[in-house]
Amino acid sequence: MGKVSILDLTNLKGGEKVTIYGWVQEIKVLKNITFVNLRDYTGVCQVTVKGDQNLLEKAAGISRESVVKISGTFKKDSISKSAPEIVCNELEVLNISQTPLPLGIIDPVEADFETRFNNRVLDLRKTKNNIIFKAKANILWGIRKFLKDEGFTEVQTPKIVSSATEGGAEVFSENIMIEMLF
Repeated sequence: MGKVSILDLTNLKGGEKVTIYGWVQEIKVLKNITFVNLRDYTGVCQVTVKGDQNLLEKAAGISRESVVKISGTFKKDSISKSAPEIVCNELEVLNISQTPLPLGIIDPVEADFETRFNNRVLDLRKTKNNIIFKAKANILWGIRKFLKDEGFTEVQTPKIVSSATEGGAEVFSENIMIEMLF
């Protein structure tokens, strides 16, 4: 089987070959085995790296929030109670994150407002912040679906506002009742 999301792992049979991409959330290095918690946009899974010394060293050297590609075998009967498990056969680091991170993703420590906005990409990976956007998307999708089912047509019109917009190329003027509108 090819690339799958972590959520899709629950529908697979044990022993299937899979490839997943994600962010390294946490790493636990033991003597002959390394556990990697890998997160994508759908959830978290546990990746078990054992046997191959080169693979173990590579896994141990990855920093948190680095982007990786993992190919391996899905284990239906996982030791991990909280997440699906993949036994790693191949590990490719696609992007190493800088360390230390300016703010934590799974850490309960809150960062100040300026740090959060300067590192918005990391801030939006936090579950709490991400849920807000998912909820908004689902609400808007529900409203659009309801209106479409009722026969409405969605129209997106140009806006006439009293001040210039951000892009200067989009500005045009209209003289309406003496007041200048952009």
